[in-house]
Amino acid sequence: MSLVFDLGYPGSGLGFADSEQGSSAALTELEKGLRSPKLGEQSEAIVKFPRLFEKYPFPVLINTALLKLAEVFRQGSNFLKLCVLRVCQESERHLDKMTSVDE
Repeated sequence: MSLVFDLGYPGSGLGFADSEQGSSAALTELEKGLRSPKLGEQSEAIVKFPRLFEKYPFPVLINTALLKLAEVFRQGSNFLKLCVLRVCQESERHLDKMTSVDE
């Protein structure tokens, strides 16, 4: 007899540990795209963030990802800034999960 507790995101079919590992791996993959010297790979990585937020709506992941997007916005070209803006607009319902050090 075995018991399985599914503590992951509803509908994900993953347990909590699997979800954490999956979200970490997905974020790492998107980070590689952000660090690419090619503008196309950077923008492709940026537009994948909303799907990451939908699949793994964990506050720590969303906070980390948005900090990475903020850095891209700060240092990136106008085109990348537009991509980040659109991601933030599309992911507006997840922005309330962001945390602040001041809180």
